[in-house]
Amino acid sequence: MLTLDLRDELEGKTPEETKKHLKLFYDSAYKSGTYKPINSYGAWMRLFKYFSPFVNNKKPFKKCLEVGCGIGLGVSFANMMGHDTWGMDLGNASFYWKQLDIGDKCVIADASYMPFKDNEFDFILCADVMEHIQQEEIINVFKEIRRVGSKFYFYIIHTSIEAQPLKLIRKNEEVKIYTHITQRSPGWWANKLTESDYGNIDFTIADNHVIFICSKNKEDYKEWRN
Repeated sequence: MLTLDLRDELEGKTPEETKKHLKLFYDSAYKSGTYKPINSYGAWMRLFKYFSPFVNNKKPFKKCLEVGCGIGLGVSFANMMGHDTWGMDLGNASFYWKQLDIGDKCVIADASYMPFKDNEFDFILCADVMEHIQQEEIINVFKEIRRVGSKFYFYIIHTSIEAQPLKLIRKNEEVKIYTHITQRSPGWWANKLTESDYGNIDFTIADNHVIFICSKNKEDYKEWRN
């Protein structure tokens, strides 16, 4: 089995070349039928247990967005639970979105330039995505997420090399590809969120993940924690 690190393929490329390479890579990965990230599904399930308003069926969020929604299982689940939830991903996973009947709620887009209005969503989930984005774009993406969101943000960031890398077949040989191109400490990520002008930042660490809960403004944060 051949082992590849996506960071090696990106070495020496300009930021624009890197973006194009990542776009082609994830388009091909979804098309291969072997790349089916489903981590956000578990995140949504935990969220419904975590927030008492969800449990009490008060529906605290009018409109939600999942950044880096992958094949859309999380978006589908959240909508089935009665929440108006949208998704976006850099890669073309539209085949899966259509299968889940969420094709009209998911878009193919660069997280640095989201096709949404200011303050359009009052809850945004970004699970196991930021580590797949080039370091030079991290603050741009954080700021763009903050632009389209109005209240609350939930980031789950994997801080180490992935335990289950992407596996593809190239020229009749299985290739194991590691896709985490930005692996940094929890403090580094917290600093990037601070630089991106978030009102409040709380985080916990669990199983090589750092989980951030942020808000756009301090008054929103008080409402969130209560």
